[in-house]
Amino acid sequence: MLKRELILFLIFSLKVWGQEIPYGEPIYLKMKLSDEIHQLKMDVPSSFPSDLIQFLEPTEHNNKEIYHLIISLDDEKSIHFKIIDSALTDSTSIYIVNLNTGGWVGPYTKNIMQHHRSNVTGQIKSQSILIEISVPSGTKPIFPFKELISSVYPSTMVLDKPKIDLEKSIHSKNILLCGYWPPSNEAIRPFSESLLTNPDGWIGENWENRGYDIYSYFPEFDPKDCENCGKGKGAFEIDIEKTFENFWDIVELLNPVAIITFSRGYIDYSWELEWHNSNRFLWIDDTIGNISENYLYDEKILYSSLPTGRIVKSINEAELGLNSYVDYHESSMGYLSEILGYQGVWYKTFLDSLGMDCVAAGHIHIGGLVDWDVANKATKITLREVIQYIDEMLEIEKEIKKIVEIGGIKFDIVKNGNRDRKYIWFHGDEKTAYMALDAHMKNSSGTAYFIQNDDREINYHGGLIDPNRIFSSDGTLDNINKYNIHWSNTKKKEILTNINKERNEFLEEIFPQNGGVIVAIHNNFRGYNVHKEIDNSDSISIKEDQNPRDFFLCTNTNDFKILAKSPYNVVLQEKWKPIDDGSLSWAALRHDIRYILLETRLGWLKKQTKMLKYLDDYVP
Repeated sequence: MLKRELILFLIFSLKVWGQEIPYGEPIYLKMKLSDEIHQLKMDVPSSFPSDLIQFLEPTEHNNKEIYHLIISLDDEKSIHFKIIDSALTDSTSIYIVNLNTGGWVGPYTKNIMQHHRSNVTGQIKSQSILIEISVPSGTKPIFPFKELISSVYPSTMVLDKPKIDLEKSIHSKNILLCGYWPPSNEAIRPFSESLLTNPDGWIGENWENRGYDIYSYFPEFDPKDCENCGKGKGAFEIDIEKTFENFWDIVELLNPVAIITFSRGYIDYSWELEWHNSNRFLWIDDTIGNISENYLYDEKILYSSLPTGRIVKSINEAELGLNSYVDYHESSMGYLSEILGYQGVWYKTFLDSLGMDCVAAGHIHIGGLVDWDVANKATKITLREVIQYIDEMLEIEKEIKKIVEIGGIKFDIVKNGNRDRKYIWFHGDEKTAYMALDAHMKNSSGTAYFIQNDDREINYHGGLIDPNRIFSSDGTLDNINKYNIHWSNTKKKEILTNINKERNEFLEEIFPQNGGVIVAIHNNFRGYNVHKEIDNSDSISIKEDQNPRDFFLCTNTNDFKILAKSPYNVVLQEKWKPIDDGSLSWAALRHDIRYILLETRLGWLKKQTKMLKYLDDYVP
């Protein structure tokens, strides 16, 4: 498990509060303009005349001079403006208003632009756009825009990420959603487990029968439809230290397979997916305050791993009235929402480096004018695309590595020919069985499954579990309780639920489909022998000259009759017992699958090899 102390050592030890992208309104919305606003018809892309400001007449408002300009395009287009940084004084502020929808991006100020890596504004999708420039009275400004440009896409999509060790990955079925100011908190409210924040009830359990549980965490505000909302109360208050504490506590609990962080963006109708988030040297002063010297500044850029193109396409095709796009220029300009977004993508990268990868993480800004119901619908569309992407990535992982898994317990697949015979090796410390089966598969037809583990039990979500005691719900629960008395009941239930969900799919993969047999290869240590199975057996064939620790156990009468003629010990257990220990043998019996256990002493490789060959030669 991740230790929060380790994480916080790399992060903050401070007690300050911050904000999201700052809220501000264009004065245009409050002014009654008597004079006609100057209009300029433009193509995209095009440059602004350097002397344009002299054609604009300012309006006095509260000791400021306000300049307005309307840009008209041939049709609705997605555009950005390039800002001339040197044109911004300490008192200049700029807004860009979408006259078709009433939304806007901004404010842009000298302080804010100092934290931009580019001089490009947020995206506006419109045919009619108003520019508002505010300066102190008596000031003659320079027109602050250089160009009007189309949306720009990066020339390369190569991401700087650690190599993933897929063999060590353990995937949960949990997806984490984090929100901040409305509408981002309202968009994800139905996925909260808390009745205090979601009195209508949690809808995230096995959401839409897609096999994933969705959990959301967010702050509350009063009033709920606040504009400049402040800190809020509850999870993820707009506070640096609490953001980190909440985030790392939650991911340690959930071990999420995907993380989507949300916050409020521009005051418009956008669904803006950030291409990257940054760990900056410089942050907006009124957001961060005094940062501890323990914080590691590295200007690292970490990229979204969400299926951004799919999400944008699906949101725009849903006709929700949203403008969805990927922001390739900036992330959150150094405000607190970027810190939250950075934690999500950094968590993924951190787990990748440990070989425990999270499949997808990224940040989404929701426009401040987006209706809450629309935001919730867009969240669900986003989740569907993310879940489909996760499923595809996990399938690709399985194909590349040739693996199958149940609850994150992985088995390598070795296939030779098309014979309807399966073999499985469960316990990583039974090395003799591994060597016998590995050699056997080089010359015999069938499919073998080798567990990716070196011990008898699996290190599993901070505890232990026996991989051959998970094939019934009761057996799995006994298995969990046996090894993990320190786990909470909530965690035990979650682990049990995850394994129960995946059991049938796993069995369908490993069980033969056309009447074939599955052979489990085991070794024993002191004590265990064929005599311990006699009381549970329906028929037995014990050979006096054979060591009782070397034997076959089968569930099919015909297989027993064949093996009873062999020189080896064999017992038959063909009747299902009401007490199921969760072993594969009982699961095979329930599903009417032929099952044979091949058990020998650890270290007796020659013996196990001979028994495996006999079984292969005589049992069809």
